[in-house]
Amino acid sequence: MADNTYNKKDRILGAYFGSAAGDALGGPVEGWHAKMIKAVHNRVDHFLPYTGVLHPGYALVADPGAITDDTFIKDDFASFVLAFPNESDRTKDNLVKFMLANGDFNTWYWPDVVPLRFIAEGGTYEEAQKIRMGGGAAWWTSFGLIHAGDPQAAYDETVRLSSVWKEPFEQNMIASVQAGVAASVIPGATVESVVNTVLDFAGPLAKKLLLRARRIAWENDGNLDGMIEQLYEEALVEQCTGEIDGSMPPKAVATNPYRGATVMWAEQIPLAFATFIFGKGHFLDTMVAVANTGRDTDSIASTTGSWIGGLVGYSGMPKDWVDTMQRVNINHINLIERATKLAALAGA
Repeated sequence: MADNTYNKKDRILGAYFGSAAGDALGGPVEGWHAKMIKAVHNRVDHFLPYTGVLHPGYALVADPGAITDDTFIKDDFASFVLAFPNESDRTKDNLVKFMLANGDFNTWYWPDVVPLRFIAEGGTYEEAQKIRMGGGAAWWTSFGLIHAGDPQAAYDETVRLSSVWKEPFEQNMIASVQAGVAASVIPGATVESVVNTVLDFAGPLAKKLLLRARRIAWENDGNLDGMIEQLYEEALVEQCTGEIDGSMPPKAVATNPYRGATVMWAEQIPLAFATFIFGKGHFLDTMVAVANTGRDTDSIASTTGSWIGGLVGYSGMPKDWVDTMQRVNINHINLIERATKLAALAGA
């Protein structure tokens, strides 16, 4: 029987806004240890004001609901997709040229610009891949959304383009995330179907990391503090191989009891995966779980938000959240306009 309630545009907007919501929710506690979040806020369950120094690579305004560089960079990737609506034109060379000519680097975290400038100065993609690991996994959300409903196509394009500056392990990891985004907007999608899609595309190392995260979420069903504690004991990472079938990274220890984080996708994405599973398809439960886990909170929550947002849709998000984000960020990004254009390109 056909699902007469299904609205593809609503689901695509949900994934886009869900990712932005994770960014805005996690931004004010970016880099915080979970213990510091608990000590200061008890539970983060709503947008907070920014109390740190505002700067590019972080937030530009202090208001609750303000986005950070994760969404600004994601917006530049969306601009690239919209500028080249035919996938055959979305080549690695065109991506680099477009970003160098049109990327708003005033809003980027500066180390992420280095590989692009390196290539522009004659460096090879193979050399650029080794410059920097990690970053914001949600930057690539547009590639999950334009292939909404087609995880294989989302995976293939993300692998191809991320090879501009990512080694094979991270190409596979981020492409698996975007396969999950594409799967989240399929009619009848569930947490389990998205999780299984991500695992199906994950390579040997990525799958080990993700399965560990899933186990931790399952073992702490309904116990957020317990899950966070176990993630800190087992799933923190400070170094990782670039090989798709490389060895598991050594476990890191959060030596600073209040602050500390890494931009490594080998940590970011498994933490996002665990919190997505923990929330069981409930938007607020999922977002509260990820926001209170800490570490590179805005980046992690942006990934979690793209999956849960795709499942519940724009209409399934709290209206005050989406209204606040649209109002607070309108001078920099029109979130609704951007998401609507991506949805149209995806045929919604």
